[in-house]
Amino acid sequence: MIGVLVATISLLFSGWQARLLSRQTALQNATAGAGTMQQLFNWLHDVQGRLLDEPRLLPFFQVGDAAPRDLNPQEQAKLRMLAAMYADVLTIGVFLHKTMPQTRSHQEWTAFCVRMLEHCEPIRVEVAAKPIGYPDLWQIMHDRFPEAVLSRETKAQPSAAADPF
Repeated sequence: MIGVLVATISLLFSGWQARLLSRQTALQNATAGAGTMQQLFNWLHDVQGRLLDEPRLLPFFQVGDAAPRDLNPQEQAKLRMLAAMYADVLTIGVFLHKTMPQTRSHQEWTAFCVRMLEHCEPIRVEVAAKPIGYPDLWQIMHDRFPEAVLSRETKAQPSAAADPF
């Protein structure tokens, strides 16, 4: 009888500990998700902050602004580098959202990526030129935009866009 009582108390105590551990794990996961989002936005703000130094390039990354077409070689190089940096941050964001569901914003980040790919030609060109470097973005672009958009706006050949390798 005493053994049954001790075993029952032990099971109840173990259950209570398991419940507390579950709560602690959920809290740690939420904290990790929030920290991940904060870091991702820090990276995004860093890239966007670089546009402050190059205001002539800003229209390439904003919807509705007419982008200048008379860039000198130095500005063209900066534009390509900014597009690569944006693509890096977008790719890291997609990866983090896939691997850390605690962020709870995978759909929103994917929608942001779609919008950037839809409206920012330099990013599309970068992703189309390096599908292995940006596999998640390339997949989003390939899935969301018809072949005509890939071949016309990114100047990539449709056959090259169909094969990510």
